[in-house]
Amino acid sequence: LVRRCRDRQALEEGRRVHEQIRKNGFEGETFLGNLLVEMYAKCGSWEDARQAFEKIEHKNAFSFGTNQPVLGTAIVTMYGKSGNLVEASQVFDRLSSRNIITWNTLMGAYAQYGHPDEVLRLQKRMELEGVKQNRVTYLSLLDACSELESLTDGQALHARITATGYVGDAVLDSAVVNMYTKCKSLERARRVFDRMQLKTEVTWTTLISAYAQQGQDLENAREVFDRMTTRTVVTWNTLLTAYGQHGHSEEAIRLYQRMEPDGVEPDEITYVTIVGACGDMQSLAEGRPVHDRIVRAGLENGALVSTALVSMYGKCGSLDEARKIFDGSDLSNLVSWNAMIVAYAQNGEGKQGLELYELMNLGGVEPNGVTYTGVLFACAHAGLLDEAWKQFVSLKTDRGIEWEDEHFSCMTDMLGRLGRLEEAEEFLKRFPQAGGVPWLSLLNSCQMHGDLERGKRVSQEAMKRNPETSSSYVMLSNIYA
Repeated sequence: LVRRCRDRQALEEGRRVHEQIRKNGFEGETFLGNLLVEMYAKCGSWEDARQAFEKIEHKNAFSFGTNQPVLGTAIVTMYGKSGNLVEASQVFDRLSSRNIITWNTLMGAYAQYGHPDEVLRLQKRMELEGVKQNRVTYLSLLDACSELESLTDGQALHARITATGYVGDAVLDSAVVNMYTKCKSLERARRVFDRMQLKTEVTWTTLISAYAQQGQDLENAREVFDRMTTRTVVTWNTLLTAYGQHGHSEEAIRLYQRMEPDGVEPDEITYVTIVGACGDMQSLAEGRPVHDRIVRAGLENGALVSTALVSMYGKCGSLDEARKIFDGSDLSNLVSWNAMIVAYAQNGEGKQGLELYELMNLGGVEPNGVTYTGVLFACAHAGLLDEAWKQFVSLKTDRGIEWEDEHFSCMTDMLGRLGRLEEAEEFLKRFPQAGGVPWLSLLNSCQMHGDLERGKRVSQEAMKRNPETSSSYVMLSNIYA
């Protein structure tokens, strides 16, 4: 009966037979247990296979598939899919005969559970044992090189793929492009991309995203985008997000305005990106039509969209509209509270921001580091130094949140505004973990108050922590000027 279920891949019938075996007390019997494992493996039910395997009281060579590559592969798969990689590897090592599927199965398990280094080690073992790699092997290896950002291994692998005749394989070519982009070798990625005869949307989007992440390559990203004959909303969002993240808000809005004529319906990610761009431009003229369209699309109550709208109206100085959206949003969503607190602080309404923070606490919403940045920002704009000190201490001692540069910057900025430069400098000296940004904030205050000697010291500290930035040089030269 078990064999019949195996051959017909009749999973439900097989489970009923298994239940009868269990009721009759034969579940742990070696021969029947092996058959059950084989049946479940053939049906692709790996959890059932694992449980049946574990029930076998006296496992033999057949149980481990020692002389049976197909069964052995099934057991490796069974353990691999459940994340039991040590057991999968042990079974693999016990096999006297392995086929390429067995090797690929263990590779796939290592890749799935985040062990790309083991994937590459397994490849070296394949080569030593003279096992010929195939397309599936190469895909696992390319993913591993991508995860490790190992350009050297990736280039060697690409050369091997080309030498073995896998030229023009769209899936492999896409994986090679992805590998080169992850390794930040965009010229190589582009050469492979340009030679591809069949480009999938994933490949186009991968290259656009890679250019976009570089920031300075947005023109290339746009050039690739414009060459596409068919674009989905994912592709549009990739370029829109890139424009938004790199401060090209006007380009983002112009691109968004092309979507409808192009027959592409914006989604939630689109609207979050464009609302953010409108906020960065402080343009209600652009933002309100987008808001109207969001309402027509029925997306205004989504947590991401409503928070973006609160932030936009806050940046545009329209606090009443921001508060109206906030009050209609999900008040268990911390991000919305943070956005509204920051909106009040940005517009000089620090006390209202602090009142909102108290309401948040009363409502049982737990603050995070971003909340405290907003609270300290609100204190700074309200001139509440004592309250700022209280909140700065509270975030670590009461909430267990680690201090970050944003918190140090808020405090140094506030002390600097009040002309208490010595106190600000001593404050930063007490926190060696503070990065270059808080010191730049203090340097800005030195510039504002014309404190040349302190500015020299502070500039050195800022450059020590962030040697790549030129901001400290510029500010210091401004002090001398």
